[in-house]
Amino acid sequence: MHVIIKASQRNFITDPDGWLGQSLYFNNLFSGKWGDKQEDSSYFIETDANFFQHILRYLCTGVLPVSYDRLAGHDFPHSG
Repeated sequence: MHVIIKASQRNFITDPDGWLGQSLYFNNLFSGKWGDKQEDSSYFIETDANFFQHILRYLCTGVLPVSYDRLAGHDFPHSG
């Protein structure tokens, strides 16, 4: 089952079957309880797409995609 998640102006196509049980938020979102499915069958999430790509990568791989360099700091994108 592939789904489209819209965050800001970006679309993320993913198969949540492998990671669905890891997040209460997404469990509820995809269950239909909240009625958040759009007319085009996508799901809209009010968040910055640059942040969401890291959340989705974490859900899919189980690895937090943030690294730290003593001089440069964290590589996580900053909103602003």
